[in-house]
Amino acid sequence: MDTYANCRPDVYLKFGKPFFEEIGKHYVGQWMNMHSNALHLVKEVASTKYISGISIWDDFNAPRGFDKLDEIYRDANGIPLHIFCTKEELLSGMKNKTLKRNIYYWCTSGVKTAKEANEIMERVYEY
Repeated sequence: MDTYANCRPDVYLKFGKPFFEEIGKHYVGQWMNMHSNALHLVKEVASTKYISGISIWDDFNAPRGFDKLDEIYRDANGIPLHIFCTKEELLSGMKNKTLKRNIYYWCTSGVKTAKEANEIMERVYEY
């Protein structure tokens, strides 16, 4: 997706989508990697045949995926997502029951040990 991140959706639809559908057909599915500077393309990527999931990687000069999660979730239309967050965001979301489902949340900061990660996972299972 890096090639299309700074393109309009119609450019992705004309050039990128057919290419990714061909790859997806060959491999019977694919997990799409996008950067957060391409959030304007989530709806088009989610409509691409053979997409199994979408990872949103945070860029320095673009909004974080977690901060735009409502829009991404809506535009993904049920496609599983992979979003980065902090330990505090994950724990707060679980406590307040605000985390969306069908999302792989990846903590990028705040977890110091494997023991702590496993303890957090016990809370995730309960969620």
